[in-house]
Amino acid sequence: MRDVCHHSCHQRATLRRLVAESTLGSQRTFLSADGAVLSAFGRASDAIREGERVIHIMPVSKDAMEGPLMLANLARIYVLLGEREKAIDQLELVLSRPGPLSATGCGEELVDFTF
Repeated sequence: MRDVCHHSCHQRATLRRLVAESTLGSQRTFLSADGAVLSAFGRASDAIREGERVIHIMPVSKDAMEGPLMLANLARIYVLLGEREKAIDQLELVLSRPGPLSATGCGEELVDFTF
């Protein structure tokens, strides 16, 4: 287990470096990945904080294409943590507006078996 934790810390350090060197769009992607990594290791409060931080950096109201993807990632974090009701709340927000994950979007991304 110690090796796994060490590997996780190394991955998070790499993500942090990439975030610092990246554009805003890439930062959201890296921070979302960080939230998923944290949730996989049971660090619930840290994972949720990272997922919410991404949404505050660029809310759906300012980015109709990437914003819903970040909301869906927060839902994924909640699923990984076993918080299904909170995940459903995020998915309802995603599906309630036009975008890449909604029924009125492109459609391909709608079938995401991650959940």
